[in-house]
Amino acid sequence: QMKELFSKYPDLAMYNTLIGFCAPLRDETTASYLIEEMRDRGVEPDVHTYNCLMSVFVEAPYELILQTFQDMTKRKVKPNRRTYNTLMKACSKIGDYDKAFMFFEEMKKEGIVPDVVTYNVLLVMCRERLDYVFGTGQHVALRRTKEQIAMGMKAVAELAMSLMAEMEDLRILPNTYTYNALLGVLSRCHDLRVYEVFDPQMKNDTRWATAAAHAGESPVPSISDAAAPNDSSAWVAENASM
Repeated sequence: QMKELFSKYPDLAMYNTLIGFCAPLRDETTASYLIEEMRDRGVEPDVHTYNCLMSVFVEAPYELILQTFQDMTKRKVKPNRRTYNTLMKACSKIGDYDKAFMFFEEMKKEGIVPDVVTYNVLLVMCRERLDYVFGTGQHVALRRTKEQIAMGMKAVAELAMSLMAEMEDLRILPNTYTYNALLGVLSRCHDLRVYEVFDPQMKNDTRWATAAAHAGESPVPSISDAAAPNDSSAWVAENASM
């Protein structure tokens, strides 16, 4: 109506708002139309435009979000924390473990400080990565030796704990979701540090009790008679292309 009645077109802020409204509905058609109209009218998209657009595409084919990010970088639009969080969430949805951590390292190189959402996404990916380690879930066709499973468990547990330590260094306060994911990783890995995470301070907070109650995962292959590896680096190197 604004265009028809008054021959007025939205400015950049209005276009961003309109594309943002498309996100909850996953209205890819309208969002794409708005982007094309912006280009036809010479309105240059900014980081908020692309962030909104990627949010619209969150359930679209994975490649579409990656293409949107590539277009963003070609136009020299500097990504922000929300950009990378959205990308990592997209990676998580299809299990692209390597690319998620690649984006994580890239955002830090760009001087962008992660937040609790960033670490939550990565910790959940660590938990889901254990299906690859155990040969369960969508990786049920894989066959692992007990030694491979033991080394994989150690590697993933160490990674999860290092993410938690990094949060502490950056003074990023974990939330219930964070502890759900971390306790889930440690419990599946049969790692006794699960009790260190659930310390007395957490026991006095009902949020952490809730996290512990929901941290249980499906049974995993027993490795009680497997040799405990001293170093997880060999497993990481061997599975670097995971």
